[in-house]
Amino acid sequence: MIDVSTLPLLKGKKALVTGIANDQSIAWGCARAFRTFGADLAITHLNEKAKPYVEPLAEEIEASIFMPLNVQIDGQMEVVFDEIAKRWGKLDIMLQDVNELPDHLIVHGAR
Repeated sequence: MIDVSTLPLLKGKKALVTGIANDQSIAWGCARAFRTFGADLAITHLNEKAKPYVEPLAEEIEASIFMPLNVQIDGQMEVVFDEIAKRWGKLDIMLQDVNELPDHLIVHGAR
C-alpha cells in the first residue's frame, strides 16, 4: 500500500493559513498536512499576544512567511497579500480558521 503522506501532492503550491491559535487549532492540523504534502506556507498570527503560541508552530513547518493579520486593523490584510505577491507571485490555497480564541489572547477594545 502507498503511504499517501510521502506523495508531494501540493509540491510547488503556495498556501496561506490564518487563524492558528495554538497546537490544538484545526488550522494548525491543516497547515501541517499542507506542508507534509509539499506546499510552501504563509502563516499569520492575530496579535502580539498570540505570536508566542503561533511562531514556534510556523518555525516547525518552515513557513516562509510569518506575519500579523488582524482584519480589524486597516491595511494589515493588504500588507500580507502584498508580501505574498512579492515573494511568491501567486496564491493557490487559502484557509481561514475562524475560532474562538482563549480570552488571554484577545486584546479587548483594540482596533
